[in-house]
Amino acid sequence: MPYLPFCRAMLGTHIIAICAVVLWGFGSLLYAQKTLPAGVATDTVLRTQPESWPLMPTTLSRDTITEQADTLLLPTQAAQTTTAPDTTQPKQRYSPKKALRWSLLPGGGQIYNQQYWKAPLIIGAFSGALTMTIKRKLDYNHYYQQYTAELTNLGIGLPATLTSEELADLRGKKQRALRDYNHWRVATAVVYGVNLLDAFASAYVRNDRKAHSPVKAAYYSAILPGLGQAYNRKYWKIPIVYGGFAAAGYIMYTNGNNMQRATKEYLARTRPGYGDLDPDLAIYSDSRLLQIRGIYKRYYELSIIVASVWYILNIIDATADAHLNDFDISDDLGWQVKPYLDTGGNTAHTNTLPALSNNYPITHSGLTFVWQF
Repeated sequence: MPYLPFCRAMLGTHIIAICAVVLWGFGSLLYAQKTLPAGVATDTVLRTQPESWPLMPTTLSRDTITEQADTLLLPTQAAQTTTAPDTTQPKQRYSPKKALRWSLLPGGGQIYNQQYWKAPLIIGAFSGALTMTIKRKLDYNHYYQQYTAELTNLGIGLPATLTSEELADLRGKKQRALRDYNHWRVATAVVYGVNLLDAFASAYVRNDRKAHSPVKAAYYSAILPGLGQAYNRKYWKIPIVYGGFAAAGYIMYTNGNNMQRATKEYLARTRPGYGDLDPDLAIYSDSRLLQIRGIYKRYYELSIIVASVWYILNIIDATADAHLNDFDISDDLGWQVKPYLDTGGNTAHTNTLPALSNNYPITHSGLTFVWQF
């Protein structure tokens, strides 16, 4: 068939790309493991060299101190400089932005994050889905041309080259090819999106040192709905999550099926030889069929929107629960009232009041409200 060489070429291109990415990953790993030359320490430490200090004169005058003020470094000062605490924030080992840029090539972000086992899975899934998308699209074009040519011959009065059974079988092949093409196209987009999300979120997760991380909870719920709730140990929420998806899926399937029935009935009426008529829809006119199809199509699209919103709520719920993981929600809630007397020694109550006199410190009393959460 004419499309087979093209599919083989695409498959060969993907195999070459996979090999190139894998080799690049191993090369990056080997490069990262290189050490500094012998005799050079890996940590940057400020070292003092006493032999390089300027000679201290036996007698120091004011002029001598002034001249050597910029060059004289005492041992105690060097020790203080060496042991000064580092107040800078720790540098992130993995940059989410770099991981996202590398993931534009499927599998590159996973290699950047040093999750090498993920790269073949991402590359294989994306290459397979893309190959099947191209193949089913070419199949659909082939069946569509044959089917259209046969209907054109029937329309102008030429003898049919296919029997009614063969024509129905060709129509079924065309419809299945179109359905498979749409499914594989969506699967390709989903795999590519998961590749981007996984690379970006994994960089955040690997930099996060929290015992219970909201980033991990959001990441788990995005990869598999309900997994973030399991990470938060809110297992009772998992049936609710999947119950919402089941309801949205049922509504989506029902409206999509009714939309397809109305579409096939209209095409069977307006195109000779397209298919058999549906006796349950015989009471509706052609214009009414189009209206029914539009109604079910709108409900079908709304069900997709509802499923998407439910998916986002699943992620938000897991993230919020992870943020509140350390929050005290016990029943020991209340407040206490304690009296206090301040004679000026406690600056917590007197720092906002002006002192009247040094001999007469401010003395005031009041009540302290202590809220316990």
